[in-house]
Amino acid sequence: MTSKVSDAQKHSAAHVLAMAVCRIYKNVKIGVGPVTKEGFYYDFDIEEDVDSDELPKIEGELNKIIQSNSRFQQVFLQRDQAINLLLQRGQIYKAELIRGIPDQEISFFKTGEEFVDLCRGPHVASTNQIGVVTLTKIEKSHWNDDPTRPQMVRIYGKAFRTIDDLMEYKKLQEDLKEKNFENLSLKYHYGIVDKENDVVLTERGTAIYNKIEKIFESNFNAPEFKEIALTKSYSNELELDSSFNSIIKFDNSSYRDFPHKYILKSNISSLSFSKSIKKIGLLSFRYLNRTSDFTQGFGDQFENLLKALKSLNIDFSADIYSSDFEDSYAKQISNFLQRKIISHNKVIKNTKDTYVFIKVNDVYEKEWILADLKLHEVERKQVILTSFNVYLTEVWKYLVEGNEGIMPDYLSPIDVVCIPIRKKYYEYGKKVVETLRTEGFNAILNNRAKSMNRKIKEAETLKIPFQLIVGQKEEASSSVCLRENGKDTGLIGLDSLIVKINETLRR
Repeated sequence: MTSKVSDAQKHSAAHVLAMAVCRIYKNVKIGVGPVTKEGFYYDFDIEEDVDSDELPKIEGELNKIIQSNSRFQQVFLQRDQAINLLLQRGQIYKAELIRGIPDQEISFFKTGEEFVDLCRGPHVASTNQIGVVTLTKIEKSHWNDDPTRPQMVRIYGKAFRTIDDLMEYKKLQEDLKEKNFENLSLKYHYGIVDKENDVVLTERGTAIYNKIEKIFESNFNAPEFKEIALTKSYSNELELDSSFNSIIKFDNSSYRDFPHKYILKSNISSLSFSKSIKKIGLLSFRYLNRTSDFTQGFGDQFENLLKALKSLNIDFSADIYSSDFEDSYAKQISNFLQRKIISHNKVIKNTKDTYVFIKVNDVYEKEWILADLKLHEVERKQVILTSFNVYLTEVWKYLVEGNEGIMPDYLSPIDVVCIPIRKKYYEYGKKVVETLRTEGFNAILNNRAKSMNRKIKEAETLKIPFQLIVGQKEEASSSVCLRENGKDTGLIGLDSLIVKINETLRR
């Protein structure tokens, strides 16, 4: 098992990453480089286009600095002197950060004699104490995670105590490549993933997606909500919110008639705080109420979200983003999560709204953001809008990957396949399928010109839970021969079959 590295090691690695990037590229403006649970990252404003092909070059320079055994040294500058120094060096983002720091003495850390960064620490004594570092990915971000601010490049990395720990991690990543949703989607005919990481779903993949969507809708009691389908594909949440606000005004909804509930269905490319999720199907449950009624409304709707995630066997934690945790909303949300025994982190962020990100970590230490909650006070109206945003595409990917492609029965894209032993029994097979569809099951008739054994093998490969064989004996007795888990379980009447499928699929 990979041994843990300290935050000081990860933080020191982030500084060395920034130093390496500044060595390789010209006029780099550096942003922030925090430690994360998985490792660290650093944000950069770079004039050149930098993509994942550049990571080996950056990683090579980074490790060269680590091996140089350069010392970390803390130095202090007076506030005005610090701002002037940073502006002279073109480090506008760091200068902006200092303006938000009340201290008169500002802490910096030097790496060797070459690199200086605004920082309070902690750090290891010298670079050779960091361990072994690898860079894992690169993606677009925005300064201060605000989509209205300049775009930046975010480079992620991980630090390890030993080379053996790094090799264990790389082995896990190779395993993940075999079992990621892209490969599993192809293997089980769920869909195709293109170069932009968009998923084009097949009929089978769409069936899983729709079942996930229905689970959330049923737990939120969708008939209580007005449904709005936004056919436009939005580039970010600000555009989406603007369209929603326009619809509310057009709908002439009176703020006196609370609460108002809306379901929004849309596609979106960029989310709040650039949480590494791009191009997703969004299911948004929006709840408008008076600010004085916040506690009851939030609690009720969060219970709905909790029930939906539990019904999908998803145990999650949360990050709360707020500018002030003495703020009543952030404090009430934290207290609510504590009562529900839900682990959560509090993140101070310069934002007028309060956000909660619902996240899970898989066995490969990859973090998935599956939903968020956004609390927005409508100005001068004493009204609060609470949005419960479910990232359906991410939930779909997470469940496909987590189940290694073999979906639990209640999410199986096809509940039942009926296989007639000969062409003369197609009509009876069709009647069986129609009966099951009337009961709400996703049933299909396999009437392709293939042998029965080949059809059975195909059904087993695709993990269809119920396989029904029909022939003369079954038609005469209004029954089917049932196969489950690769074995014949004998004749069963249609009424008994319906009861059995219902029990198994937990309908």
